[in-house]
Parts: sequence; structure tokens; C-alpha cells
Amino acid sequence: MEASFEIHASTRALLLKSVQDLSLDQVNYMPKNFKNTIAWNCAHIVVTQQILSYKLSSNKLLVEASFVEKFKKGTVVEQAVEQEEWLEICQLLASTHLELKKDYEAKLFKQFEEYPTSYGYVLRNIEEAIQFNNVHEALHLGYIMSMKKSLI
Repeated sequence: MEASFEIHASTRALLLKSVQDLSLDQVNYMPKNFKNTIAWNCAHIVVTQQILSYKLSSNKLLVEASFVEKFKKGTVVEQAVEQEEWLEICQLLASTHLELKKDYEAKLFKQFEEYPTSYGYVLRNIEEAIQFNNVHEALHLGYIMSMKKSLI
């Protein structure tokens, strides 16, 4: 599992580096042919990691229920994020992967509710959820990189 956590840390670091110099207008911009913004994708990454790891293991999420409702799968941007919310999203990107590793090592994830992903793969345990989450985050990092190109 160490490699999965290293990949996760690298993905999050790359993601944070790619958005660090963007303005609030840029992270809230919705390019043509996209359904969401850079800010939404970043928040969605946090929410999905929380659902796949904590919720499916019947553990308390590290984010508020309202945050999950706003950025979970199937949602779209209803309004631009404000500066304070954007800073919170970035902070969560920086901290939740560390918490996941710490909680995994503490054996917090004792049970797991099987979950069929949109990829057609059924997650059966926390290890599979962590590995699948890396795929999901890489997908959204790709979306973000494409969106950034539209800002130039």
C-alpha cells in the first residue's frame, strides 16, 4: 500500500502546484465544452476520496455534509466559490491524503461496503478504494490541466 500512498501524495502535490498561481476568476471559469470548473474538480476530488474511503467504511468524514452535497458525483457548479471556500478546498487537498494514510495505518477502516464504480469495477475493500481513488484523482487532474490550457 505504500506505493498507493506515494502516488496519492504525488498527485495531490502536482494538483496543488498546478492551481497555486490561478486567480479566483480562473478557478471559477467554466471553459466551453466542460460541465464544471477547476474549483469544482478540486473539491470533487476531496469529496470522492472521503466517500470512497471513510463513508464506505462507515467512518466519520473529514468534511462537512454540505460540502459533500455541493461537490459529489453528479453535481454541477451552481455558483462560483468565494476566496475563503477556495482556500478551504486547497487546505483539504493538502491535508486529507495525510489523514487517510494516518487513519489507514491506525487500522481505522475495519469494514467496507462494496461499491460498483462508474468504471464497471466493484470496490470490495479499503485497499481497492484507495487504489481506485488514485485513478479518479488522476482523471480529474487531467481535466484541470485541460481547463488551464483554455485560460491562456
